[in-house]
Amino acid sequence: MGLEWIYENIESFGGSTDRIVFVGQGMGAISALLHGKDFQPKRIISSSGSLNMKFPFSPNPTEISNQIAKKLKCESNLLSCLQDKSTEQIISISMNNGLWPFGFVLDEENLTFDNLENVDILFGFNTGDGYQWTADQYPRLNQHPVLAWVFC
Repeated sequence: MGLEWIYENIESFGGSTDRIVFVGQGMGAISALLHGKDFQPKRIISSSGSLNMKFPFSPNPTEISNQIAKKLKCESNLLSCLQDKSTEQIISISMNNGLWPFGFVLDEENLTFDNLENVDILFGFNTGDGYQWTADQYPRLNQHPVLAWVFC
């Protein structure tokens, strides 16, 4: 809704829809790409995130919810139980499930770059990034600390 409001009102503030840039890092980069498919900004800057990364996408969110509920000893309605817990409790108990606890849930169809053909995209990553996904996917770059950008 926030993006819709921006697109509807940006000209009232002296802006222009053809100058909007979506920027994100990590999961924010994936979010920028996914929102870009619908909103078609002029440009997207995606740092340390791409639609071909699998770890942020949950193949079975119900399984993760059940694991978290069990660890938190939620015996009734999960929402009511979570509302009674602190953020620290939920995050702490959510770790080490073997899955990304609060990721995206999408159809595989959405994990493509379709509808982004007319959007300028700048991809970037750096070695030593969180979860070492760059080291795993780009081992040759581990030799030198770098910041790399690819224009599409």
